[in-house]
Amino acid sequence: MASKMLHFLLESEACQSIQFVEATITPTNRASQSLFQKLARDFHTEIHSDEFFTKDIFPGDEHEEEWRFVVGGPIQH
Repeated sequence: MASKMLHFLLESEACQSIQFVEATITPTNRASQSLFQKLARDFHTEIHSDEFFTKDIFPGDEHEEEWRFVVGGPIQH
């Protein structure tokens, strides 16, 4: 469902100038990581990730760090 939604949005006329899609994802959220990796494959573009939000900025001890995933460069429609 999420993949279909992203495709629908990115293929719409309103999003034709979109070149990048960014999301922050925790290291253990493999489903979201896979979703954005698939998006990069489907649109024949690159994906990069880097540390973005460190664990120490979140209150308490239970939240993981979050990595930024960037799909694009530019996205091929």
